[in-house]
Amino acid sequence: MTTVESGADESKKITIMKKGDYTVHVLVEEVQGIEQKLIDQLPKPMVKLTCFEESKRTSAVKNGCISYSFEEHFYFEKSNLSAKQLENSKILIEVYDSSNSKNRKDYFGIYEFDLQYIYSMKNHCLKNNWLALANPESDDLSKVRGYLKVSISVLNDLDPRVELKISDKSVDISFPTQIKKKYKLLSFYIIRTEKLPEM
Repeated sequence: MTTVESGADESKKITIMKKGDYTVHVLVEEVQGIEQKLIDQLPKPMVKLTCFEESKRTSAVKNGCISYSFEEHFYFEKSNLSAKQLENSKILIEVYDSSNSKNRKDYFGIYEFDLQYIYSMKNHCLKNNWLALANPESDDLSKVRGYLKVSISVLNDLDPRVELKISDKSVDISFPTQIKKKYKLLSFYIIRTEKLPEM
């Protein structure tokens, strides 16, 4: 499973989660560039969320597509969580084709976030972030099969409320650890210029 842990980014300051009542709010914004496996059939993407041993799904997509705006809010609540329970609690995100969901190896992507990781972020939330979808249970676990945009907040009852809303400004993309990014350098050489206008 693709796991994003609280220790994944050492630059983030770890915030201790207080025991008590918690609400996890997930805004599923959209998917883009979903892989089309069958030539004559477009996929019908669906997102399944699991938290506190409860699962919820996005609404069914009627027509096949490779990009789709869900814009759906999901809430998970749990009372009297101990420090140990908080330490082990996660958010599981699974993206698949609703017309072809029998085999988990065919899923577009599987992501897992520690609650501690989200809680350590500014205002205890991840906002308008793209997730590169890769399935670690597939035959090619390094292949990007599309992108999912989500916002997630993890709040104790005593924390200030945070509003999650749709935004088209985000350019942040989170990649699974099994995908090795390749960087390329593009160089330009200006050999000569002539008759430049006076500025």
